Amino acid sequence: MRKPILAIALMILSQAPSLAATKPTDQVGIINIESDPNDEAVEKSNKRYFKQWKQLNLDAKTKQALMAKNKSLDAEIEKFRIGFLYIFNDKIIRVAFYGDYGSAVMMDWPAGSECKLTFDSQGGFAGVRGQACE
Repeated sequence: MRKPILAIALMILSQAPSLAATKPTDQVGIINIESDPNDEAVEKSNKRYFKQWKQLNLDAKTKQALMAKNKSLDAEIEKFRIGFLYIFNDKIIRVAFYGDYGSAVMMDWPAGSECKLTFDSQGGFAGVRGQACE
């Protein structure tokens, strides 16, 4: 008796629209880092603002690479969207992706290692997935 109920629940969940997966109208946070991100001795004065994904002034190659990474993350357990871009000297140096179910992926851009974090339903830190975060 349980198998049909489970099958129906899985079918409904698989057809539900995703909350994530970056869309043109999604707000993406921008953090402009005004000091060298590798120099911890220098106090950073970061400027933060939000823009819609479609309004970001990024070259086509960078946008395609970001969306390709977003798509590869979507192949995991949950759907992701781009949450923040960290910019230094007009170049993206780090990206934060946020998932539907409380995960976050931080990575140095373009080829840095990924740090996967999970959060509980209350927004509290629940653990690190896969590898240690620096």
